[in-house]
Parts: sequence; structure tokens; C-alpha cells
Amino acid sequence: MVMHFANQPLIGSETGNLIVLKHPYPRQVEEPSIYESVRVHTAMQTGKTESDLVPNAPSLGTKEGYLVKQGKIVKNWKTRWFTLHRNELKYFKDQTATEPIRALDLTECSAVQFDYSQERVNCFCLVFPLRTYYLCAKTGIEADE
Repeated sequence: MVMHFANQPLIGSETGNLIVLKHPYPRQVEEPSIYESVRVHTAMQTGKTESDLVPNAPSLGTKEGYLVKQGKIVKNWKTRWFTLHRNELKYFKDQTATEPIRALDLTECSAVQFDYSQERVNCFCLVFPLRTYYLCAKTGIEADE
């Protein structure tokens, strides 16, 4: 397990810092109150250091792909290209668009839950103070992610 996670980030914080497993996690550990202060500070078994890892590692909390989104007023469903980067979810008309239709600050989102009220499958909703966004993925695994 240590070998597997030696170059695989385990936890990312808001600043994008990566946590790398060098030794097995102890059974009893006092967890830090915030993970922001945790830094990659040891050389990995491969001999790489933090400077080798961070620039080449994929950004944690980053995902992109198509989802189907319900319109706000007309309530029709449209396929949109979504990008997630840390706490910002943007959606675009398609993958080639350079300007987002909207950027959502996920720190303002009060709930994310599966939505079984739609006639579609693999739907979930993002609840914000002024609006609830209804989205559907192709698969249940994509909706989970």
C-alpha cells in the first residue's frame, strides 16, 4: 500500500497542496484541525521531492465533462460542458467555448443530493440560496463523482 501511494496524492487542500504517503498511517493519530497547514515535506521513495511532484501532479478536485442541465425558466434539458476546479464549477455551451455561461461558487452550495423526481436517471441537484441546479450524468458513477 505504501508503494502504491508513494506517488499518488491522498488529500488536497484549498491551496492545492498534496499529501503523499511515505509510511503507513498510524492507528491513533491526532488529526489537524485544518489540513491547510499540511505540506508535502518528505522525499518520496522514488527519490522525488515536493518540487518534482507538485508541478506534474494533476490538480485535485478537478474534473470536466458533459452533463445535462435543466434550464432555469423553460425547464428544458440541454447538454453543457462542465469544469470543476476546487470550489468553482463552470459550465459552457460546449467543450470549445471559451467563456462560461455561468461560474458557480460551491462554497455557497448548501446541499448536493441525488434527485429521483426527474424522469431521467443519474440526476442530482446542487442547492444554492437563490436557485437549485438539476443535472444528469450518463452513469451513476459519473453522478457520484
